[in-house]
Amino acid sequence: MAWNAVISLVAATGIYGGLGWLADGWLNTGHVLFVIGLVGGNFVGIYGLYKRAQYAENVDARNVDAQAGDTQRGRRRAKH
Repeated sequence: MAWNAVISLVAATGIYGGLGWLADGWLNTGHVLFVIGLVGGNFVGIYGLYKRAQYAENVDARNVDAQAGDTQRGRRRAKH
């Protein structure tokens, strides 16, 4: 899971940085768009990790709730 996070951050930074570098070459803007692409790529990568962590937390919470429901149902059946 940690390698997945590292790869996601590097990929987002590389893609957006690369797009900025290409745009700099096309528009002759120096390295302005390259730097903006790197910063934007870092932001996108971190935001993606944040959303993935939220999703994983919600899935874990649903699994815990489902297991608790199964346990309660089992107790009800045992009492009858």
